[in-house]
Amino acid sequence: MTTATHPGATSPSAQASASQIVGLLVATLKNEKGVHAESAIAAAAVLTGEYVQQAANLDFAGIEPGSMILSDKVNELLFESDQQMTISDYFFNALFSQGIEVGKETWPENIPEENQVMFDPLQVAARLRGEMNKLLSDLPDALERAYACAQATALLVAQARRVLDPNIGKALALEAMLKGAKTVPLG
Repeated sequence: MTTATHPGATSPSAQASASQIVGLLVATLKNEKGVHAESAIAAAAVLTGEYVQQAANLDFAGIEPGSMILSDKVNELLFESDQQMTISDYFFNALFSQGIEVGKETWPENIPEENQVMFDPLQVAARLRGEMNKLLSDLPDALERAYACAQATALLVAQARRVLDPNIGKALALEAMLKGAKTVPLG
């Protein structure tokens, strides 16, 4: 973990936005049975990854939506930065602040079949992109928006703990965050 931080890592605006993101995702995914926790967590995590892409200033001209991408800048923002708190560090801190252990021994090797998403989080992110941009318009940059989405993802993992093992929830979230950061957004 790094000690340097981006202002968004502690911004009250980013933290307040996280609650609004949770509300938007819950309202969007709710049906007669409630909200599928895994799908909501994965959608928030994919949105985190998409804002990481924006912060990295990636150019997708000529690349088909849904294509996999490789980017050193995305990796740096997610995991390796010496200049600011990484998105993964922020996510782990947000989980820990919700009482969820983040040590290596608490991460499952695989996400069980019964805990797979019901809705494609890339499609949910595409459907919500306009609303998300409006919702987060008061945040100054894409990195702060990524921090807000990472916080929202951790909140969803914590809120779902009665129906979903938080260790599975956090693993699902990290997998979806990588998918969102390493996939050209759907149109």
